[in-house]
Amino acid sequence: MHKIGTVRIVGLTLALVLPFLASVYAVDATVVSVDPATQNVAAGQTFTVDVAVDNVTEMTTDGAYLHFDSAAMQALGVTEGLTSGNPHLVTIETIDNTNGEVVFTYSITNNVSGSGALVTIQFRADQNANGTYPLNLTDVELYNETGLIPLGGINNGSVNITGREIPPRPEGVPVFSSMGVIAVISLLAFVLAVSVGTSRRRRRD
Repeated sequence: MHKIGTVRIVGLTLALVLPFLASVYAVDATVVSVDPATQNVAAGQTFTVDVAVDNVTEMTTDGAYLHFDSAAMQALGVTEGLTSGNPHLVTIETIDNTNGEVVFTYSITNNVSGSGALVTIQFRADQNANGTYPLNLTDVELYNETGLIPLGGINNGSVNITGREIPPRPEGVPVFSSMGVIAVISLLAFVLAVSVGTSRRRRRD
């Protein structure tokens, strides 16, 4: 009976402690996200996207790929975030607007902790884009002096690009197709030719 009671006490203790430990881990987990998670922009407009980290400790190196639809937007520039202002061992900032990728890696001689943007990327939405387009992170890696920092999550994002609206045609204004325009021009040319021919006859008479 004594052993059964002890097992019950241990089981009850674990049941109470484990959820608490899980909640502590969830609060302190290091997470990398596209920020904002979603935003609305107009076709042709410039906008910025952060690749941000939450709750990183003593980070010495960070890097990732951000993938985008190159038919809908073009990357214009990359600005370093959390590691800026520190002596660097490695700095890589690559924009590939053909394949739709931005690659960045920063390695510093000391370390940084906290939350904030790893990079800020500026984009311009294409004039003809219209719809919702994903912004996906891959190959996300953060390091401290002891090795790879485990991540509690990676959150992708998206951008909603609104195409430019064509203003409505005012009432009473006729609509001509290309064939209609050609027919009108042909008619005007015919009338002009007849008018010129008539004028010449009158002069002869």
